[in-house]
Amino acid sequence: MINNPTDKIKVKLNNLKNNIPSNKISPILALLSQEKLLEFTEKITESSANIYDKALDSEYIKTHVGGANHRLFDNGHDVVNAWEHIKNTSADDSFKQEVAAYFNSLWKDLNTKKGLPFMTLEKTNYDKSSEWLMKYIPQADKKWVYDLFSYDSIEIFSSTLSIAAAIFALKKDDLEQLAELLGSAGIISAISANPIMGIAMIITAAYSYFIKKKEFKSKDFSKGIILSSVSMGIFSVLGISLFLEFLIVIIATKILRDQLNKEINIKETIRSFNQKIVTNLG
Repeated sequence: MINNPTDKIKVKLNNLKNNIPSNKISPILALLSQEKLLEFTEKITESSANIYDKALDSEYIKTHVGGANHRLFDNGHDVVNAWEHIKNTSADDSFKQEVAAYFNSLWKDLNTKKGLPFMTLEKTNYDKSSEWLMKYIPQADKKWVYDLFSYDSIEIFSSTLSIAAAIFALKKDDLEQLAELLGSAGIISAISANPIMGIAMIITAAYSYFIKKKEFKSKDFSKGIILSSVSMGIFSVLGISLFLEFLIVIIATKILRDQLNKEINIKETIRSFNQKIVTNLG
């Protein structure tokens, strides 16, 4: 019997590590890439704008630079400049009050669809980069480009989850799960313009291959790409509640996974997958 609280925590973490639902990671990451989630987080954290919020928006209030996308350009919302604005808002604030106001204001913005910028950008340069990206990257639009240069709380959470899953897979030496995760998170990071997750998966893959000398099977990597692509596709075409969409995604990916695991040809996989989807949802 384990009496030491620290040992109990270690046992629970070890059990969690050994029971990571690898067959659910694709639909979970796809779910966490849905913008609808930020509607919920925004409602939870929203409050009336205070003097600190207005301080962050001061340049936008004066010039209206960037319009709805002003956080990228107004020099008040990246983590460095936000602090400068907050600490200069009121001469009567203590350092503790400034720190509290700083995290409160950023936290509210982090839980909105517009999120926070990685850094403040010059609008002319951004517009040129945006045009280039939309020209040469398939399906890239203005919203995708904006997302590429910003981040939000859900993206941080999903990236952290993918990193944790990768660490657990490495510790278990489960290369099949790791390869599937890399494929899954990789394609989702590209579709949803989540550079944090994308960079994390690139680093994980490089570490596994060059440092740990692990080699992945392309079929496992491809499986993750296919499952997540299907998951993202289902979320994008259905207009029902997020919960119901998630249930459908779980059913669809389970059926597709079963077919992929049989290693049959792709045409047969798609045909059988379509038949089973109709049967399960009919």
